[in-house]
Amino acid sequence: MTELFNFGPFPILETPRLVLRELIQNDAEAVFAIRSDFEVTRYNTGLAYERLDQARDIIQAIRTGYVDGVELRWGITLKDNPRVIGMCGFNYWVRHDRRASVGYDLARAYWGQGLMTEAVNAMVKFGFEQMNLNRIEADADGRNPASARVLEKAGFKSEGVQYEQFYENGGFYNLHLFALLRRKYLARQSLNANLVELLNNIVHSAELLANDLGDKDSSFSLLARRTRDVLELHELNQTEISDPIHFKKIMPKLHSPISFVHKNSESHLRHDGLSSAHRQLVQSIHDNAQSYLKIIDGLA
Repeated sequence: MTELFNFGPFPILETPRLVLRELIQNDAEAVFAIRSDFEVTRYNTGLAYERLDQARDIIQAIRTGYVDGVELRWGITLKDNPRVIGMCGFNYWVRHDRRASVGYDLARAYWGQGLMTEAVNAMVKFGFEQMNLNRIEADADGRNPASARVLEKAGFKSEGVQYEQFYENGGFYNLHLFALLRRKYLARQSLNANLVELLNNIVHSAELLANDLGDKDSSFSLLARRTRDVLELHELNQTEISDPIHFKKIMPKLHSPISFVHKNSESHLRHDGLSSAHRQLVQSIHDNAQSYLKIIDGLA
């Protein structure tokens, strides 16, 4: 398979909350604010920035690397605010082996909100689907468990530790190695797609019933809303669905609403007031909810 991405027009990536775009010189002050914060850069190679021109230099270097076809890095912004709040990208790309490495940093004010996992998910998708990668690699300083958690939540698996791998400030420190393989990514995508299809079937049937019955029964509108909420969780957490550790954390948020949908549809099926066509739609809601619960119960 030939590479789809060839360093042409700069790729813009979007997630539910973020835009990953090209860095420009107007972003220098925002980049400086991030890179001058010791808490952000303490585990990076190099010292915290002291001058604005250092931010201008890295933006230019990133641009030159892109033009030369050797580096791909994005600025991270919120969808409702163009100011750069972080950076991420591929540190290297070994085309012969179809592997690349990701790196990232994020302004301290935005830590703990799942934003970096969201950005890494977008890079992973781009890497496998547009760069035709077979393997994406990453590493985390042993003193930085938060970075390791970002990778694990994005589906990366630990491949071990390089003990005392580097020397800094009078001590030797460990480097934790991670990777995500294409076949694992595709299996995860397939599982999530199956679950999303079941949810979409529920929403479709519930909305048809709500439209047909109108004010006679608003419960079907509620079922559709509850199910759409779960669909949104799938979009935000798709990489965690097949990861046992992180799946346990989001399981209640997925299970409870669909369990409600399932029980509600059972209640409707016990009543005789439904037409044959409406009963078929309720049965569809029931069966799709039941299938969804069976799958996620098996993952727990």
